[in-house]
Amino acid sequence: MKSFQFARFALLTLMCYGEKLDEKTINDIEFANRSMIVYSKKLSVLVFLPAISNYIFHERVMTAIEMQQKQKELCVPLINVRKQHRMQQNDTKESYVCSYLDSFLNMKLPEEGERSLTEDEMVTLCPKFLNAGTDTTAITLPRNS
Repeated sequence: MKSFQFARFALLTLMCYGEKLDEKTINDIEFANRSMIVYSKKLSVLVFLPAISNYIFHERVMTAIEMQQKQKELCVPLINVRKQHRMQQNDTKESYVCSYLDSFLNMKLPEEGERSLTEDEMVTLCPKFLNAGTDTTAITLPRNS
């Protein structure tokens, strides 16, 4: 089952980032995503009176910021590699496989003056794709009793 879960997540990262990643990177991305999901339950208290709860639960806020920074450290280099591949693809006739990330690199927001998505926005959206793919696959698999 562990091999299947790894293969599933490796496929999701390929679909998301458009790059074949090594095992360590895939495991790091999976750990960062899973940690953020689990920890986000502790952040629900911040919705009630944010000014006060941010002060009282400052440690939780700081931990969440550190976790987001880890996701950014993992994702931004992949965004940059993808941007490079796209520029090189324009110069050559090499085949190019479009990824989920490519849809963000192409995106323009008309209601905001045709601006492109920022790296931070892409870093936030890519884990959502990975989590959605992981959740739907996990639901369809039978569990050992």
